[in-house]
Amino acid sequence: QKILAQDFHLFTKIPHGRPPQMATTPPKKAKKEMLEVIETKDGAHTLRFKGSSTTYRSVYGAHTESKHVFLRASGIADIQRDVSVLELGLGTGLNFLHTAEYFLQSSNQFALYYTAIERSPLPQTCLEEVHRNHDFQIPLLSMLMDGNSQAANSRKPLQIKFKNIYLRTLPWDLFDCDFPASSFDTHYHDPFGPKENPDAWTDLAFKHIAPWLRSTARLVTYSASSEIRKSLARAGFWTAKAPGGAGKREMTIASPNANALQ
Repeated sequence: QKILAQDFHLFTKIPHGRPPQMATTPPKKAKKEMLEVIETKDGAHTLRFKGSSTTYRSVYGAHTESKHVFLRASGIADIQRDVSVLELGLGTGLNFLHTAEYFLQSSNQFALYYTAIERSPLPQTCLEEVHRNHDFQIPLLSMLMDGNSQAANSRKPLQIKFKNIYLRTLPWDLFDCDFPASSFDTHYHDPFGPKENPDAWTDLAFKHIAPWLRSTARLVTYSASSEIRKSLARAGFWTAKAPGGAGKREMTIASPNANALQ
């Protein structure tokens, strides 16, 4: 089924019904003075909360983790049509940049429809510092900067297009969002970890996300916790272990359909 550009706006904001203390973002509000730019082992940069080990991407390789866990493990490169991606936790935007770069460079020129939920958008100066020495195409970086800036400053969603790439940023809590059933081909589950942000990894969170995914969709995440897999199973997902990336032995892949994990 082709995803139509005119249908990309289909979402609603739900004003009520959010579970108490549901968080999809860092344990502290991301202010510039709380963060520092660090170089990871593959030469890419990420952000770390000062005085903490909490980082936005793996210190063992920000590029490596993003491409391995999300772009490759999702299997979207094998989908021979337009693709719709949902991400929880835009952060520094690295997953969007790698995914969009792949679709721009692909010879088939299928469209990428990328929706990112981020309740606590980063200060613009942090994004600029992280991506100062980047290898991404300038229009893609501009899309990310514009989407993040709109989200951070106005708390309003923004939809941006460049060639076959569509980006939509939603500066809301996960439970403030709703989408038509079967909207997405894959879900990048990339909030802060279960230790720092446990409510984003509950049965309730996964049950909220599940109806939005197509029957063959994959949910991919860096977490290899057995408790996370149990939560996914209780939410109706089939789960599988996969080799991890950037210093991790394993990661998790899940789907409503067991055949999608093969």
